[in-house]
Amino acid sequence: MSLPEGLEFTGVVIAGEGRGRSIGFPTANLQITPVPDELPRGVFAGLVRFDGEARTAVVNIGCRPTFSGDGGMSVEVHILDFDANLYGKSLAVRLGQRLRDEKRFDSAKQLTEQIERDIKNARP
Repeated sequence: MSLPEGLEFTGVVIAGEGRGRSIGFPTANLQITPVPDELPRGVFAGLVRFDGEARTAVVNIGCRPTFSGDGGMSVEVHILDFDANLYGKSLAVRLGQRLRDEKRFDSAKQLTEQIERDIKNARP
C-alpha cells in the first residue's frame, strides 16, 4: 500500500509491554480511536507533537512480528533523543518518509541493529 506522505492522526499514550524500553528504544504505544482507514503497516520517519513542541520520531505501525505477530494492529512511536513518561498524553503524529516494511527478525539483536539504522534514516 502506498502512503500519501503527511498522513496525520492522534492517539493517547497507553501502557505497553515494555519491550521497546527493554531493548534500549522506549516507545509510546498509542491508542487511536477511530483508526484511520488508510493507516498503512510499516516503519516511518515522523513528526510527533505534544505539549507545544514537535519532535522527530520513528513510527512502527503493525503487529510486532518479532515478538508477538498476533495480527493485532499497534502503533508505537520512538521519539528521538527523548525519554520521559507520556502516559495519558495525546500525541499528534504526522507520518513522513516510509523507511521500510514491517519485518520479523530472528533475534532482538537483529531488531535493535535495524532500529538503529531506522533512527539514522529518520534524522533530518
